[in-house]
Amino acid sequence: MKSEGVFYAAVKALLMLALVWVSYRAINFYTTIAFVNDSAIFENIAFHMFKGKALYKAAYDHKLPPIFFLNLLAFKLAGPSVNSIFAMERIFAVVMTITFLAVLLKLFRGNFSIALIFTFVFLRHFYTPFLFSSGNYTEEYGSAFLLIGILASLYSIDSIGYKQTALLIVSGIFLSLAALTKEPFVFLVMPWIAYLFLKLNVNFKARLRLGAIFALALLLPALIIIVYFLKAGLFQYLIEVISNNLAYAKYKSGNTGLEGALTGGIGNMKKSILFIITTDIFFVVGVVSAFSKRFNKEYSHIPMLLLIWFIMGTLSVNLSSTQFSHYYLQLVAPFTAVAAAGAVFLVYTLKRSFNFTDRLSISAVIAAFALSLFVFDSAMTYQFYERITKPYEKRQEDVCSYYIKNNTTSTDYIWVPSYNKYTYIESGRLSPTSYVYVLNHLFLDTFMSTGTEKVENLLKELKQNPPKFIVAGDIQYLKEQVPEAVNRWISDNYSFKIRLQRCVILQKNP
Repeated sequence: MKSEGVFYAAVKALLMLALVWVSYRAINFYTTIAFVNDSAIFENIAFHMFKGKALYKAAYDHKLPPIFFLNLLAFKLAGPSVNSIFAMERIFAVVMTITFLAVLLKLFRGNFSIALIFTFVFLRHFYTPFLFSSGNYTEEYGSAFLLIGILASLYSIDSIGYKQTALLIVSGIFLSLAALTKEPFVFLVMPWIAYLFLKLNVNFKARLRLGAIFALALLLPALIIIVYFLKAGLFQYLIEVISNNLAYAKYKSGNTGLEGALTGGIGNMKKSILFIITTDIFFVVGVVSAFSKRFNKEYSHIPMLLLIWFIMGTLSVNLSSTQFSHYYLQLVAPFTAVAAAGAVFLVYTLKRSFNFTDRLSISAVIAAFALSLFVFDSAMTYQFYERITKPYEKRQEDVCSYYIKNNTTSTDYIWVPSYNKYTYIESGRLSPTSYVYVLNHLFLDTFMSTGTEKVENLLKELKQNPPKFIVAGDIQYLKEQVPEAVNRWISDNYSFKIRLQRCVILQKNP
């Protein structure tokens, strides 16, 4: 018996190492792909910060600060390169994977086999190219913070004294970081806060004290951000960002409408979440398990909590007026957790209704899972295997960035208003204006200024320090997204220089 226990402990350790190995290598597929769109905006604003530019004042985007400081931290630790961000993403992948496993183990009483299988499912789903794209999205880091906060809250329920207080503080901080990194995570945080305080086994006075401590922990990250911007004399720019977000939300909802957003969301759910048939089957069983009174009672109402968690996450994604595939990364954890609940429910049903032993029940469910995987999802599983076994390669600068680096000096400015935003960091050159990129929503009327004033400020900054090169994905983008007054200035002062891959370069006239 003792040798059997040692054998199973060794097997568990090997499986854990395999899980860590897979999570570490999940990034390999993406390390040669250029950051574009939001992920490129984050790295390039962080690059400008690394070079001494003040966030929002001299390098502007309407996202909240955590994502920029995460990218900046990667640059501070490993140098200003996209490869530094990939290294950070590896760490987040490993931490998030281990935390998700720990959450499932805590929720389902140490059912290691089910927890391990569905952690692998989580990994395969989360790092699917359609969802993950090029990486470095707010949903990636927000998911990790959310899972750490959930794990701490679950352990705080069973703890007492200073340990319980410390875990509540950790939970509050990380749940807050999740919401500050990606605002819709507020919806995913709320069910766990409610569950936490429903399950705390303390008297009314202690509940009030712990509630106050938890509330302060939730507020702490936001307070740190506010103090930082106040001390730096940049608080008005933080207010501008919040104002821009409110104006943007109103602008997009007016253009799309709730009905259009929800209709589009249903189609995106099919592509982004419900594309792995085996997980879908177990998810349906998990939904059924949420309405089993005995099963819910047996597992402290966790199955219903997980379903509510998924519903809240679905609302947070689909109430957005636009849905991009990476938005659905925030749903992978709740979706997979409900599916895991479905597997545990099948084990529970086999034991209770058919008198199966615990080991036989688990073996039967694993066999059913493996059969479904082979029949329905073998091609997708093999694709995941190919991605994680892909050799690691460092990202090299593209031909556009290489050309700019070799035809400018370190003091020359470039301006990259379109989606070639990775060009800043890969060429090592900076923007002369706080608008390191341009999209229509950056010029909405807000608390501090009108859209017209923003355009005038952009034009003023460009005239004060004219960039040597203006870089665009194509000329059409300049016509559609760059304000008309700025376009006229470009036409008067710049001429076509060269067309390279995904890149058109205009040079300042002599």
